[in-house]
Amino acid sequence: MNDMTPAPKTWPPSESDLVEVAPSIPSVTSVYRLPPAPLEVFPVEIQALITRAVETFGTTDEVVLSALLAISGGLIGRRRLLQIKADWAVHAALYWLIVAPTGEAKSPVINWFMNPVEAIERRLLDTFKAAFELYETQLDIRKKGDEMPEKPIRQQVKVGDITIEKKADVLEANPGGIIEYRDEASGFIADEDKYHGAKGSDRSKHLELYDRRPLQVDRKSGPPVYVAEPSLGRFGGIQPKVLENSFSDQDAAAGSLGRFVCIHSEQTRPAFWTEQTMNAEDGFLWDNLVNKFFNYDMPENEHGWVHGHNIEVTKQAKELYIEYYDELAAKPYVDGSAIREILPKAREHCLRLCLILHCIEHAITGTNETALVSADTMRKAIILARWVYAHNVKTWMMVVGRMDAPDRQPLEKRIAYAIINSENKINGGVLATSVITEQVNAGYPEKFKSSAKSVGRICSSKLELQKSKDTSKRGWIVGPDTLERLKNDYNLNANALNACNAYRLQEEAPIKPESDQAFKAFKAFSVCKNQENEKTQSNEQPKIKVMTF
Repeated sequence: MNDMTPAPKTWPPSESDLVEVAPSIPSVTSVYRLPPAPLEVFPVEIQALITRAVETFGTTDEVVLSALLAISGGLIGRRRLLQIKADWAVHAALYWLIVAPTGEAKSPVINWFMNPVEAIERRLLDTFKAAFELYETQLDIRKKGDEMPEKPIRQQVKVGDITIEKKADVLEANPGGIIEYRDEASGFIADEDKYHGAKGSDRSKHLELYDRRPLQVDRKSGPPVYVAEPSLGRFGGIQPKVLENSFSDQDAAAGSLGRFVCIHSEQTRPAFWTEQTMNAEDGFLWDNLVNKFFNYDMPENEHGWVHGHNIEVTKQAKELYIEYYDELAAKPYVDGSAIREILPKAREHCLRLCLILHCIEHAITGTNETALVSADTMRKAIILARWVYAHNVKTWMMVVGRMDAPDRQPLEKRIAYAIINSENKINGGVLATSVITEQVNAGYPEKFKSSAKSVGRICSSKLELQKSKDTSKRGWIVGPDTLERLKNDYNLNANALNACNAYRLQEEAPIKPESDQAFKAFKAFSVCKNQENEKTQSNEQPKIKVMTF
């Protein structure tokens, strides 16, 4: 949707309110203008669940999507693998952080989505305790010369704060993978190497775990542990300032930061009281998904190793992914602002998200998830991957670029939105305070309305607007540059603008192929390379062309 499109005043929105925009990889210069969460990539049942969770918990799409995708990916783990080519198969687990200030209802949302996971964990623990009691009884009654009873192995689905040595034991016992959940995810970084000091290797081992590389832990006492294909999903919440201080430039260079998906959430409307609750159908749907993923079969091979099923893709789906892959590869050559370090992980993020979407779709329809991944699913995964990439660009700029991310207050955003939405009422480059105030208060109860004095103070001190010196036109000087600056400074994309005015716009525009759009950058790069080749062959100085795309 165009950033200047005004919010619809009725629900459902008319077709004229919906403006289709082909998604593209955002540039660094638009880091504050994050795209809206692409709910449309999910089945309608999941869209309804997400919408209800946002309304129930008074949170954002970003928080709910994060919980749903991170937990699903951790549960699928390596029970199912997406095979994109002969020597490249990816699992579904991701390292995922929800970046949000305190008070954005992260914990209630995560607790609801974790409930069926906790139920599985309790059931597995009860089963293990019963088996261990039987084992101890068999030891007590065992006579000399009798065969030793087999010691039970504890099955798990999640872990909390444990050492890398203990994590290796858990991963060895749970080949499908586990979820490491921390409510305060800064512990992921702060606790690494805390048991070994600066010379520890925990951080490097977690880098290898992300890529499903073998994990080996040698102990001074006891046998070593070797996990051939570990799968670990990591998930939790973190505050923006804590995020900035948790990662260093060295973490970025080593790849630690690039492996995390960091989704930024910021509420743009007050979370008023609501009687809305998650209904029984929501719980039943999510519980079924969780148990479906956890119970995926993992057959043994001829060597006795268990392995998940590899899922291949259709020819059309692979072609779409190749376009996206090549677009990422070309981006540093055609966009000077590209952050090269996060592009390789963006390629794999897309595949892991595609696997999660594929499994969700088949779980909803009750069909066999080992079927080929369709082009439609891959197309949706690319849309989702672009959204993730935009958030990771912002993270990278905050941590490595030390980008100044001021704490924007809700009233500031309401006023900034009001100014942008009142563009047609600007008279001779001046916008009256009364017009801004009227727009600020539209749709809000009397007790939440702001005075013209408060609006004027924010316009001057926070928005840095200049008062008109023309006594015949009292108000604030607002030109095109001012409007663009406010949009950039306050992340006022179409989604945020709608939320500021307490209207919710659900885009249901069909997802269509964007082959030309997606491949445009790479084509431009190819043209440049062809010109270089022609220069080499003809030994002539090529003409310089300015290319726009």
